[in-house]
Amino acid sequence: MITIGVTAAGGGIGQSVLHALSRSAKDIRTVAMDANRNSLGLYWADKAFLIPRVSGETYIDKLLEISRNEHIDILVPGLDIELPVLARHRERFLEQGCTVLVGSPEVVDLCRDKYNLSVFCRERALPFVRTFLLEDACGLAETLDYPVIVKPRGGSASAGARLVFNPNQLRSIPADRNSIVQDYLPPRPLGSRAPTGKASTGALDQSNELSIQFYVTVSGTILGGFASVNLLKNGIPVEIEPAPGHPALEESLPVVKALVEKGLRGPVNLQGRLTADGRIGFFEINPRFTGITGLRASFEYREVEAAVADLTLADDTLTGGFLDYRPGYFGMRYVADTIVPVERMQNVCDVSAAGPVKSERKTGNVSQHVLVTGASGYFGANIVEKLLERSGTVRIHALVRNDQGRNKLEKALGETDRLLFMNGQLPAGLPDLHGIDTVVHAASERLCADPSRFFLINTEGTRTLLEKMEKAGVKRLVYISSQAVYGTQSPPLWTEEMPIRPETPYASSKWMGEVLSLGDGYRVPEIIVLRVARLYGLGHFLRWEELPHKFARLAAESRPLTVFGSENEIDLIHVKDAAEAVAAASLAQFSGPGKRIFNIGGGCPVTISRFAAICAEAAVDRGLDKPRIALQDEGEIRTPLRWGMAIDKARAELGWNPVHKLLPGIADLIGCRLRCSGPEEK
Repeated sequence: MITIGVTAAGGGIGQSVLHALSRSAKDIRTVAMDANRNSLGLYWADKAFLIPRVSGETYIDKLLEISRNEHIDILVPGLDIELPVLARHRERFLEQGCTVLVGSPEVVDLCRDKYNLSVFCRERALPFVRTFLLEDACGLAETLDYPVIVKPRGGSASAGARLVFNPNQLRSIPADRNSIVQDYLPPRPLGSRAPTGKASTGALDQSNELSIQFYVTVSGTILGGFASVNLLKNGIPVEIEPAPGHPALEESLPVVKALVEKGLRGPVNLQGRLTADGRIGFFEINPRFTGITGLRASFEYREVEAAVADLTLADDTLTGGFLDYRPGYFGMRYVADTIVPVERMQNVCDVSAAGPVKSERKTGNVSQHVLVTGASGYFGANIVEKLLERSGTVRIHALVRNDQGRNKLEKALGETDRLLFMNGQLPAGLPDLHGIDTVVHAASERLCADPSRFFLINTEGTRTLLEKMEKAGVKRLVYISSQAVYGTQSPPLWTEEMPIRPETPYASSKWMGEVLSLGDGYRVPEIIVLRVARLYGLGHFLRWEELPHKFARLAAESRPLTVFGSENEIDLIHVKDAAEAVAAASLAQFSGPGKRIFNIGGGCPVTISRFAAICAEAAVDRGLDKPRIALQDEGEIRTPLRWGMAIDKARAELGWNPVHKLLPGIADLIGCRLRCSGPEEK
């Protein structure tokens, strides 16, 4: 008996591989693994395990443990982002008798970076569409043939791809080294060089895409060759027309041979379209099985069984015998329904626990997995703490940039089994979000000399996050916006229905994040936008160099409080109150899905001069001399800038109300400053 492990068993590739194995006459035992218990592929296998997400620190160790204990002979990756990790660690698996079906780290990294792949092909005169880095394309904007496609360098399944129709539209996209621009090849029906017509809208026409599949043996021999012309919806093939003998099969062989020299082994899929001269232009190459691997098996192109023969028998002749073609059929994929016994779900093994764990369902006293981006920042850390104070059925996933951020947060909050960590950053490098119910998006760029950074992190970062959420099926986004989107042209108090008039790059970037979240471009059922006032108050990772904390620090040091714009009004909210509002929005049980906007402010704006007086009063309460207030208003008369938001809607619909008062809040900050020799965090 041969034991085959399949990771990401709930995804399209994992399910397709398991489907292909179910047709095999060989004596095969399957072990399915996924991070989400509600993954159908888990229940198609002989044994199933819950594993950490690929971004988790224990991911490889847990896979090694399962492979060793279950005596897995072949491990098949089911997710693109697993490929580079498994490629780097494949020798560790081999040492315990498990072969990972993945090529060398070099070929995996090359195929996942479409720009580097295009350079690789161009240097060898191989058929690949013209590809530019976004910033280079902007410099050539007037010379390109529009429309062009803008998409991530490392994306898959058309995630994040969009059409751009003119130079101005291209140059309006924020600069991003992780985005590329490719020539757009219009769909051309099988047997015709005439295009169906260039797209006139932003929606991609994903008809008539060519898909070429080969298998490369351990000895480097290229076997098989299955061509099909596919119709895709949202990057997923739904109609598959086999094209035996298509010229693209021959044209793609030099590409595969070049990749074999870089260490390509196992399955490889090339995707492209016909050019105007009838030749193939590839735009993506994936060194893995695909979502139609199981369907190809129905055509007798049994590539999974070929891999099993290759890795167990090392005989190219026997391996090639599985790569046949059954004519006279057309392939279609559809959504199917199934039910799974709850008892079986409860018995899925969780390798991170001592034994089987109970299934978590969102009913009544809900069990939720909430991800917080920017978790190691001032606001993010306090949001995480507030969520941890809630019911024990809530598990918090803190997204941090690196281990330093994790260590900092663990030290601040203490250890708890309800706090999990994920490494990643915006806009690129976000982890897989499968299994997450709600995302609290608190990460943002606030203070930066380069305005483009605001749009890269706050706008483009939000877009990539929404793409990840849609792909993973996340149900709710709580987007942390800012009062800055209102501008200062309308008299306060501002309500959520008032027009948006951002006046700064930061405000514009946050507003554009709102537009992306509230629009119809992404299938996230519940969107909650919180427009938050200026934060203050004792909490983790204080920002001592920013107003209002700066005044508290100066008061603690018995230094003058220098006031500019004394009659300007500001809306301040204690960080604990704001975090409570986020927790309420994250866990609220609304009547149904929808899009909601709430103002989260202090409810009572104050002038800068009044705020300085409160700081001076708080210093006296702490036993200090009253600091001098130095007014530095300019001589000319200026109209004061006034900030302030109405918060009645949040009170009514979230059941939330700010409870912290300004004077004791500032006194706490002064007391903290007196106790410490330096700032906790600038």
